Amino acid sequence: MHFRLKSGACAALLAPYPPKEMEAWDVSSKVNSTANDAPALVSPV
Repeated sequence: MHFRLKSGACAALLAPYPPKEMEAWDVSSKVNSTANDAPALVSPV
């Protein structure tokens, strides 16, 4: 499937996410291993 976008439409898709809408928190160091796969890994610690 191919899509054709007007010039400028691509630039809007590549805009950075607004920093005021971002959230960050510390997570377990277990996220560094592909052997670990559980939803709890991304819970705040």
